[in-house]
Amino acid sequence: MMPTQARSSQPRPRQRHPLLLVLVAIAAGMVADRYLGVTIEAWFLVAAAALTVWCVLHCTRRDRPAQAFVLVAAGAVAGAWHHDRWHLFAVDDIGRYADVDAEPASPCRRTT
Repeated sequence: MMPTQARSSQPRPRQRHPLLLVLVAIAAGMVADRYLGVTIEAWFLVAAAALTVWCVLHCTRRDRPAQAFVLVAAGAVAGAWHHDRWHLFAVDDIGRYADVDAEPASPCRRTT
């Protein structure tokens, strides 16, 4: 019974969940695009700037602040992805031809 007490008296190692921070950054980028309406060019500019700052900080061995800029870049790329999926359409996309007012979709038009 003594070995069990010796193991339980030691503090448990701190659990780390690094992908949780990435998930939060990605979700924040998508929410920001939803409510702020940022252009896709701005998202790519923010991502490029954040990666540039990350590179400088990483090369100077300032890893803790560099991690924050990697998360900013991940959020900016997610915001650009969200903007692309919700706001940009192909030339032949059906969304370009849909009206705001709803009407029945049928191959034959009613004449009555």
